[in-house]
Amino acid sequence: MKKDTCCFTGHRKIRKGDEAAIRAKIRSQVLPLLDRGVTTFMVGGAVGFDMLAAETLLDLREKEEKELRLVSALPFLQWREGWPLEAVEREDRILEKSDEILISARGYSRQSYLHRDRRMVDASAVCIAYCNRRGGGTAYTVRYALRQGVPVVNIADWDIGQLADEKEGPAPRRGKKAEKEHDGPEYEQLHMFADTVVKQNLTIKEEET
Repeated sequence: MKKDTCCFTGHRKIRKGDEAAIRAKIRSQVLPLLDRGVTTFMVGGAVGFDMLAAETLLDLREKEEKELRLVSALPFLQWREGWPLEAVEREDRILEKSDEILISARGYSRQSYLHRDRRMVDASAVCIAYCNRRGGGTAYTVRYALRQGVPVVNIADWDIGQLADEKEGPAPRRGKKAEKEHDGPEYEQLHMFADTVVKQNLTIKEEET
């Protein structure tokens, strides 16, 4: 995928008043990439920036007839546990329209998020970020991309250059759960989810961390 692929990373908490401007910035970055032959776009399946990016990409495809592929890269099966209903319904629409769904692990672990982030960067020629602070998963992903030589375009008003020379800190904590692995029932649900995806003409790839 590398040369024709772009990934997105950004914060989960986005102020409602900022959403329209962020969507416009995403669009302004994606259009030149399409002209350069970048046609595959990977999003991480989170609320906030990921969701805005995915919806903006779908608008470009459906309303402006741009040719692009949307790949949803998910950390593990039950990554949406605890989400409000409205967010789940929005993500359902994104998944239904994704061309490919990748799942990094069967069950939750801190590594499943980090693996998801790294696999997106490793598959991409460029990364579009919304990063406005040093800590957390977004900064981790931006730092990883910079160290891998993947260009990062930050649409937030914050200098990501300061992340490049920082020492690797502890892996960011994600999710509300303690370190816990899911087992049998969740694995069965994974395959039920996969069956649904297949029926919708999508492809799904499960990959262990």
